[in-house]
Amino acid sequence: MADPHDELTAAELEALAQLPGREEPPAWLEENIVSDLRRMGFIATARPRTGRMLAGAAAASVILFAAGLLVGASLPAGSLRATAPPSQATTTPGGRQFVLFLYEDETYETPSAAGAAERVEEYRRWGQALARGGHLVDGVKLKDGGEVMPSGEALPGDGLGLLAGYFILVAGDRREALQLAADCPHLKYHGRIVVREVDPV
Repeated sequence: MADPHDELTAAELEALAQLPGREEPPAWLEENIVSDLRRMGFIATARPRTGRMLAGAAAASVILFAAGLLVGASLPAGSLRATAPPSQATTTPGGRQFVLFLYEDETYETPSAAGAAERVEEYRRWGQALARGGHLVDGVKLKDGGEVMPSGEALPGDGLGLLAGYFILVAGDRREALQLAADCPHLKYHGRIVVREVDPV
């Protein structure tokens, strides 16, 4: 069988050689994935192995492998998704997930074109501080626009404005989640944040 590296250009081979080595996914990530697979019924405890369980285990292996690639190689430096090991709140039964929905209406102070990168970096630093404290699960900025399904009409605003992005946090309780949200730069620029707890159904 031909070596797949033979089909790469010299520039592609050089870029590939500069990628950081793949790291093992953190133990907390594996525990969360296994817990989710159990909750969905793909993995059962103290039962004989079945085809469904083996399929679940195979799925878990693929997910963990992909997670390892994400953690070790494909994330850019400083990405919000490159989270630090979680705090005790993540791994104890008292840790709960909350979503911070970030809205922008006409009162939101939109940055100038020159200041846009600095604004993004400010949000990124806030997310990284959450990650270092073990509270950040995920965070994304949404592009402008969108469509309402099934009509396909343009995305309307609502009383809170347009949803601009979200952060998923781990906190011991709602009070802690609100305290974490209070430091988000979005409020400084007159955006609004809705805090909702994830229902682990």
